[in-house]
Amino acid sequence: CCAPLLLLLLLLVLQVVPQPQPVHDGAADQFTFLLVEPTLPSRALPKVHLLPNSATTQQHVAKSSGSLFFWLLQQRADAGGSSQTVLQGYGFEAGVDAAAGSGLLRVVPAWQVVLPGQLLGLAAKDATEPVHSYVKVLGDRSLKYNYLNPNLLFVATGTSPAEAGALPAEQQQVSVTLLNTVTGGVLHQQLHSGCAGPVHAVVSQNWVVYALRDVVALRQQVSSNAGTPSVGPNPVHCSARCCLHLQCSLTFAAGHHAH
Repeated sequence: CCAPLLLLLLLLVLQVVPQPQPVHDGAADQFTFLLVEPTLPSRALPKVHLLPNSATTQQHVAKSSGSLFFWLLQQRADAGGSSQTVLQGYGFEAGVDAAAGSGLLRVVPAWQVVLPGQLLGLAAKDATEPVHSYVKVLGDRSLKYNYLNPNLLFVATGTSPAEAGALPAEQQQVSVTLLNTVTGGVLHQQLHSGCAGPVHAVVSQNWVVYALRDVVALRQQVSSNAGTPSVGPNPVHCSARCCLHLQCSLTFAAGHHAH
C-alpha cells in the first residue's frame, strides 16, 4: 500500500542526501537517506523526508541533526534582468525528532551565496574518496598540511555559450568560486577574462582542476588550484582565502592533446 506513495515522493525529490553512518538495529545495519523536495513560491523552505521513517532512524538522525547540512542551487534574474546563480545552505534543528508519523525533518536556513552570471560548471568531492596524503614534505623537511575539506564545492559562473555570440570576446568572462558548503564561506575566487563556458571540473583531495574556453586566443585553458590551510592541520570551517593559495595554470591549443 505504501509503494504508490513512495513512487510519488521519489518523483518530487530534487536531491537525495545519503547519511554516512548506518543505524544499528539489532543484528542489522540500516542506511538512512534524506529526500529533499524543491522550494515553492508558497513555501520558502524545502521539505525533507526521512527514509526509511521509523522510531530508530528518527532517533539516529536526531542525535546528529546539528551536524547535518545540505545545499540547493537556483538560477534567477536580478532587478536588471541579468542572470544570477544562488546557492542556499540548510541545516536542521539540533536534537529535534522527525515529526511523528510524517517523516519530515525541521529545516533551518544556514547561509546564502549569490554569484553573478549563468551557471557554467559545478563539481564536488566524492564523500567516499580515501585520503591519499595528509601532508606534503618540503625540501627543508618541514610539513605542509593539505586542505582536506570534504565539503568543498566548485562553482563556475559567467558568460554562457548562448550569450557568447552577442558579446565581444574581450568582454566575456568566467568566475570560479570554491565554497565551504557547511558555513557558506568563500575560500577562493578567480576571474578569467576573455573566457566562456562550459566549464568542466574535478575536485579531489586538496586540489581542483578545471577546463574552460579561451575565446580570445581560441584555445582550451586548463587551470588547477591546490590548497593548504593557513592555520592548524585541517581547519574544516576555515573561510579565509589564503586556505587555497597554491596555483598553476597551463594552456593548450584547441585540437591538440596535452601530454
